Amino acid sequence: MELAKSVAEALPGARGPLNLQGFVDGNNEVQFTEVNARFGGGFPLTAEAGANFCRWILEEMCGFPSSATFSAWRDHLLMLRFDSAVFIPEPSQLAW
Repeated sequence: MELAKSVAEALPGARGPLNLQGFVDGNNEVQFTEVNARFGGGFPLTAEAGANFCRWILEEMCGFPSSATFSAWRDHLLMLRFDSAVFIPEPSQLAW
């Protein structure tokens, strides 16, 4: 977390979601390879765990007091994702 925070703080004017991607190398050190100014693909897990980033961003942008908290997150959640293609022919081509 501290390393990610230092990367984000080193980006001048960066605001909002930052998706940092990288690897842990053979020396057990994190090597970042990308910084994307968007929510990452794992965002649904973060939201389900209790991080309401969309609300928190809107509160900040509107000048409202922040309701952000990091003390009430749900732990031990597992998110499963898959990609599936389903093809359905036109009704006239169905062989019932």
